[in-house]
Amino acid sequence: MAQARMNFSTPQGVAQYPWLNKADTKFDDEGVFKTNLAVDPDSAKALVAKINEFAQEQLGKKMSKAQLPYMTDPDTGDVIFKTKSKFQPKFKDSAGQLIMDNQVPQLWGGSVLRVAGTLTAYDKGVNVGVKLNLGAVQIITPAETMGNGGDDFGAVDGGYVASQAKEETNEFQDDTEGDF
Repeated sequence: MAQARMNFSTPQGVAQYPWLNKADTKFDDEGVFKTNLAVDPDSAKALVAKINEFAQEQLGKKMSKAQLPYMTDPDTGDVIFKTKSKFQPKFKDSAGQLIMDNQVPQLWGGSVLRVAGTLTAYDKGVNVGVKLNLGAVQIITPAETMGNGGDDFGAVDGGYVASQAKEETNEFQDDTEGDF
């Protein structure tokens, strides 16, 4: 199998478990930059077809056993693309302009991104497949907090309202004389 590469770029999607600002060193001491990207199925069709065609060309009959860098989320139907690299990706803003390292915002899960890089195939005996090697990230909308768990609560009429006044004393005053 000749080692071939093919460029790819994803449509817009929502980042899941991104390690883009710094490398994840939990299972690899050298670190890995990575993210999963959830893309709606209609937008993902062209890239899925490109990955499958590349896998067929590179792996031939072994494609039926190949590990492919995407899966379908059973709950949402979104296609989840899995990307990673040993090298930190380049970052671009939504206008396509390069962002300097010190100006890259913290990217949490829930950030809307596009990802680009190279497809490569591997064949190591029973372990065969295709990888999406992360090269660049276009930031469309960074999530504001980790896990995109922002506080969207508004007021609810008739519900519990906490006291905003601070108590002046910490002493316990017993006005009930044992009427518990």
